Amino acid sequence: GGYGGGGGYGGGGRYCRTWAQGMVAMGIEAARKGCLQYGPQGLHTNFDAHMDFCLNSGIGRTQRRAARANALLSACNR
Repeated sequence: GGYGGGGGYGGGGRYCRTWAQGMVAMGIEAARKGCLQYGPQGLHTNFDAHMDFCLNSGIGRTQRRAARANALLSACNR
């Protein structure tokens, strides 16, 4: 197993685990409010999908995804 080095691209395992856990936490909050969004929005609770995205993305891309998910979650306060 293991997640290869990704050629120095992507956040790496420890960063991605932390990032994915944060995304799952937002997804849990979204589920509680009834506004999960799968696919490119990334507001969901699938840890493996978040890990996969992170390991195949640069840190900037993961930060943009987290910001978008956070904005969606904020907009969901209905």
